Amino acid sequence: MQLEKTIKKLCGELKLSSIEENFYEISVIAAKENWRHLQFLEELLKKEVEVKTNRSKAVLTKMAGFPSIKTLEQFDFTGILI
Repeated sequence: MQLEKTIKKLCGELKLSSIEENFYEISVIAAKENWRHLQFLEELLKKEVEVKTNRSKAVLTKMAGFPSIKTLEQFDFTGILI
């Protein structure tokens, strides 16, 4: 339990919030599936990058002040000449 507290503290100091929140669950999966150390580290870092990328996109989209966000599937292409 002390090791978990130390890891969480270090992640907090390094601002690795996703690793702080997910390392235990990912470590359980890694142990069950006999992952190598590098594979475990890779999964932790992928999760951190994914969360930070999504957070950045959300902040930039909000700052852009779009009236609404639409996907291509939601866009009405009727009346557009090609």
